[in-house]
Amino acid sequence: MTRLIAVIKRDLLKFKRNPLVIMMSLAMPIIYLVVIGNSFQGKLKHLPIGV
Repeated sequence: MTRLIAVIKRDLLKFKRNPLVIMMSLAMPIIYLVVIGNSFQGKLKHLPIGV
């Protein structure tokens, strides 16, 4: 359990030190969704995105 807490603290420190990491961790799933959606379906319409 203490290892898990240490990993969580380490990751939170990374987020705190570099705001770009926060933006990329929020943007990358959306980018993946668009890229994979376009490759399988062709066009994305009425795509619900939750933040």
